[in-house]
Amino acid sequence: MRSQAGEQALAPEQIIRAFIGTSLRMIEDAKGGGRNFIRLLGRTYTEPEAQALIRKGKFVIQSRACMDCHTFFGNGAYYGPDLTKAWLDPAWERTWMPMTQQKTREGAMVEFLMHPETYPTWSRQMPDLSITREEAVAVVAYLKWMSAVDANGFPANFGMIKTTSASAEVPAGAPTTPAQANPAEGATLTEAQLMAEGKKGYLAHCAACHQTNGLGIAGTFPPLAAGKLFSASKAMLTPLAERGFYKDGKIVEGALEQHIDIVLHGIPGTPMTAFGAQLDNATIAAIVTFERNSFGNHTGEIVQPHAIGVARAAH
Repeated sequence: MRSQAGEQALAPEQIIRAFIGTSLRMIEDAKGGGRNFIRLLGRTYTEPEAQALIRKGKFVIQSRACMDCHTFFGNGAYYGPDLTKAWLDPAWERTWMPMTQQKTREGAMVEFLMHPETYPTWSRQMPDLSITREEAVAVVAYLKWMSAVDANGFPANFGMIKTTSASAEVPAGAPTTPAQANPAEGATLTEAQLMAEGKKGYLAHCAACHQTNGLGIAGTFPPLAAGKLFSASKAMLTPLAERGFYKDGKIVEGALEQHIDIVLHGIPGTPMTAFGAQLDNATIAAIVTFERNSFGNHTGEIVQPHAIGVARAAH
């Protein structure tokens, strides 16, 4: 029989803290004035409250046997992502906040933990562990605390590569890998250049939802391959049809201008996020070119960075 959240048989918080060799002060808010607390989901916790919340988060993780799939401080399994610095991953803001329609990274994390079956990204889907909202908040608190521990550089190179963008925000403390310089914004690129850069951009920013093969996830994320059947909620299908990408139960090749608009501005009310504030013109031009000429699509259309600049200015 597995342990349940809140049981007293597990190691007390003070032993856990002594073992790790850190304290709650490592996650003080910059405006905290030296007080021990964490701020989560709009609420500020005192040190005793934070201790209790973080302790409960650890109990929840243990009760659900999360280490059977995930790694914490180098311990556990490698079936799922390492979670030691998961709180700092820019993907929560770049991908998961828009996908879950949440306004904060902690909100996105809580929503995902409670309803993982709603967001079945990649091929290894997280099972529904019947985590309550209270338990999810506690787990997020533990992950936030854990991310502040000096793990001597572990894990190396976690998270996403930073994309060139003046407005893309990366959380303080998150490791970054310098992005390779993109071709000049005003340059005319060859089809080969656009397809190569587009594939890189697609895998980095689009494949989590639409999958590496462009077939999407049934009922959640539409395929990008024209002619594929797709069924989802009216809230998802209506805007796709209005933009010319859905007809008679299938995904169809919509107009290039609409394709660019969707990537730049997203589709409000759906998981499709706006990438205009995250990616530069060259990257978006390459991704659109790649999508319109891959996965069985053969439009023959290529998009130059200048066209993305014009689309931005016209909005």
